[in-house]
Amino acid sequence: MLLPTCFKKISGSGSINASARFHDYRIRLKVEQELLVFRIVQELVNNVFKHSNAGFIHLTQNNSGNSMYFRLHHDGNGIVQADFEKLNHSALGLGLKNIASRIKVLKGRIFFEIDPSHTYYKVTVEVPMEGGIGN
Repeated sequence: MLLPTCFKKISGSGSINASARFHDYRIRLKVEQELLVFRIVQELVNNVFKHSNAGFIHLTQNNSGNSMYFRLHHDGNGIVQADFEKLNHSALGLGLKNIASRIKVLKGRIFFEIDPSHTYYKVTVEVPMEGGIGN
């Protein structure tokens, strides 16, 4: 998957400290699913750059049960689930609408939250490994 390589390039740009950690490369999504996940993460990262004033961004991937999880953490300004739902039903937030559309195709879920200490935001994308595209 291209995501870890892309994060090395972001971190090398000097504008934001970026890192990625993928916990299990042996299990892969279907190519179509990987492309959709890539586009979702690309839009999320773009939003962090554009709107958050973050100093760091960190992406992780892990598997649990029949799902693969991608989590994006950052220390800038962000949104929580209620904001996502509101923007998704307004004339604003075209990028978020694209994310929601891709999540629907993946038969996945997305969660926007802030940690209890209010020091970072987290976006979790859950993708079923069975029952997704073509299953």
